[in-house]
Amino acid sequence: MTNIENYRFPKSTLALWGKKDVIKFGGKNREKKKRLWLPLVAHLIDTKNTILWLYDNWISEANKEYLSSSLGESETKNLLAFLGVAHDIGKASPAFET
Repeated sequence: MTNIENYRFPKSTLALWGKKDVIKFGGKNREKKKRLWLPLVAHLIDTKNTILWLYDNWISEANKEYLSSSLGESETKNLLAFLGVAHDIGKASPAFET
């Protein structure tokens, strides 16, 4: 499995956003809004790592056996990692970015 965390992404790829939110901070009279965003690459890597952590630490052995019954454990984890990375890839399209 390729280690996506060690890949050197071009700046244009890092400019794509994966998650964004507006937070409010300050008191009643000084409330301000700030836009925060997470690069798409970071969001996809976070999702991949979360899926693999859940597989390793949270789901039951019976569910692991069921999930890996056709592919084997190693290939199942590779598939889960791929799904984590690919789940929001459509956000890289020009239509989504505008």
